Amino acid sequence: MFKDTPKKIKLIIFILIGLFVLSVIAGGYFYLKQNSGKDSRPWYAIFLDNNQIYYGHISSKNDPYIKLTDIYYLQQAADQQAEQDKKPEEKKPSLSLIKFASGNEAYGPKDEMYINKDHILRFEPLKDDSEVVKLIRDYQNKK
Repeated sequence: MFKDTPKKIKLIIFILIGLFVLSVIAGGYFYLKQNSGKDSRPWYAIFLDNNQIYYGHISSKNDPYIKLTDIYYLQQAADQQAEQDKKPEEKKPSLSLIKFASGNEAYGPKDEMYINKDHILRFEPLKDDSEVVKLIRDYQNKK
């Protein structure tokens, strides 16, 4: 009975290692599947000297230009004039999120922009729970 003990122990160790490897693979698969729609890069707001604000990912800061990708901007809705006629306590901002390079531009830009640093007033990282980031994620989840 004790002759086969080392073989049984080796078999048990082999099975345990196999189960561990399978659980790591399965855990990685479910983690990636759950987070596949989320981009871990930080979102930035880029404030320009023409009062335009773009939102996106900065991929280079060291050149005379900042490269921005995954670009969005906010636009006032057409009915904003009616809102301006209301009293201040009745006004609600009527903004909509617009995806840059969504195919609606006649000149057909790529989803990247090189912004001259001389025209940037400031850029700020956005919190993951900011309203703009929530709008962007909602937009991306609808695609």
